[in-house]
Amino acid sequence: MSKYTHSGPGTCNMFLENNIITRFLFPSKAIGCIIGRGGDRIKELRRSSSDQTILKIDGEGNSPERVLTIATDNSDQVVQVLQMIYNNIKEDFSDNQYGYPVVLHKGSIQTREDKYQLVMILSAKDCGRVVGKGGSTIQKIEEDSKARVTCVKEFESGDTLPNSDERLITFTGSVETIIEGLSLVLEQLKGQNSHYKAWDLTKDGP
Repeated sequence: MSKYTHSGPGTCNMFLENNIITRFLFPSKAIGCIIGRGGDRIKELRRSSSDQTILKIDGEGNSPERVLTIATDNSDQVVQVLQMIYNNIKEDFSDNQYGYPVVLHKGSIQTREDKYQLVMILSAKDCGRVVGKGGSTIQKIEEDSKARVTCVKEFESGDTLPNSDERLITFTGSVETIIEGLSLVLEQLKGQNSHYKAWDLTKDGP
């Protein structure tokens, strides 16, 4: 059973058995794909998830990005929630000539119509586990998922997100490939429970 009770700003990730806490960064323009009109979509996400699953969105409405926290009892639930969200994104932005809105970072570009982006917030240590020695692990994840997977470690604040020990892992590709990439990363992080300084979007900004 997940022991997660609060998704306040600065919450750390956790990848323990029966206790998973993961955080994702979304463009504010895509938040409607999570919440929906009158909250109908987030209600459906909660109905379709296990009783132990908690969903929380942090960040101010005028911020260019928001943080989605998913706390649940197994990684399959995380994958299921993100699959449903990206099905909504695919539906909502299918006719948008500019494609899906992305979280822009140094070196990033706007995605094409058939490409989507998922951004995961991880501690620098967990990013290191995803990358692996000489990039071997992240290369294998890319090969198996067919998604483009990148560790972002260049920010205006330095090599971590402001006032934190965290970086970003981005997945780019079709909905199917980024979800598969996420699943492989969650498998790689299974059992990890690092203590570190988490990024607070509300306090320290994007």
